Amino acid sequence: MNFTQTCPICYETSGCLCLLRVVRFIELLERADQRVSSTKLTSKEAKIHGQACIDKLEADLLEPISKDQIYHRCKELDIEVTIQFLRRRPHLRIGPETGTFLKLSFDQKYVVQIITRPAAFDSANEYILAISNILGAETLTKMKVTRVDLTVDHDIPFSKFICGIDIKNKQSEIQYTNKGHALTGISIGKGADNVTIYDKQRQAKTTTPRSRVERRLRGSKLPSRDFIDLWNKIPSLEPFSDIELFDVNFKEELTLSREQLSRQANLRLYLPSIGFIRTRKQFNEHGNFERDYGPLFTKTRWEDQMNDVFRTAIKKYFKTKEEDQHESNHQSSRVPTNKRGLKIVRSPS
Repeated sequence: MNFTQTCPICYETSGCLCLLRVVRFIELLERADQRVSSTKLTSKEAKIHGQACIDKLEADLLEPISKDQIYHRCKELDIEVTIQFLRRRPHLRIGPETGTFLKLSFDQKYVVQIITRPAAFDSANEYILAISNILGAETLTKMKVTRVDLTVDHDIPFSKFICGIDIKNKQSEIQYTNKGHALTGISIGKGADNVTIYDKQRQAKTTTPRSRVERRLRGSKLPSRDFIDLWNKIPSLEPFSDIELFDVNFKEELTLSREQLSRQANLRLYLPSIGFIRTRKQFNEHGNFERDYGPLFTKTRWEDQMNDVFRTAIKKYFKTKEEDQHESNHQSSRVPTNKRGLKIVRSPS
């Protein structure tokens, strides 16, 4: 049957919306089969499963350190050191699970940069003590940060997550990543400040649903280039303040006109496929999205926004810093370690 024939449901010959409802019904059945039966999110679910961390921190060493010196220190700490190439450049990989790499100079005699994953350590204090023992405490005061990645994860399927996420700075450049017909990532902004929303489950090839929002800060967008100063400022940062999480609730169909029903059907189809940000752009060609589509749904903000999740996690990560400081001042400058050298906790990668 095509749209020009008489509808067997309402007997209209044109302008019929019955088939749109049939398509919508079939779509819901397909989602139910895929265990994604609704585009609606729940803040309660997100509150339970929200996680955040400092995923990456890179810094240049203003005073390069001899590679032999690093080998000597790691040997004393009983930490394994191997050569690994990143971006076609040789690096020293420190330990098997620390996420710490030291970039070598062109002649491979000196360490000139450090790449770390703070989330691989139990606490902020343990992270500082570990890299201090590898590089030397004085070196930490002579490092210039080049990049910091801050992340928030929710254990929610990506197709659901993108239905209820928006960014306030709508004028930023937006790029989309697709795998086949499926949207797998949204990149907002460029250069020194970038927000990426992506399907972490697909990237990590796991069976557990996970959606990630990552804020990458570089250069002029960093709160400070000085390593120690930046580290002390992280607990007070609000890197996700311009991102909003919400539930999408559609208005009752009986209250809508035929034209509004057609528009709402489009929203129901587009939201789980391309997300709220891209759907708004799709139907905002003449700047009329709020006028034409705003009355068709409501947004209910989540009780815990991304900044709340981030601040809670970072507070927990840094909470032992002051508590351990007094004890650390009375210990050897070497990190307390077991036989393997460093205590590692497996956090979201």
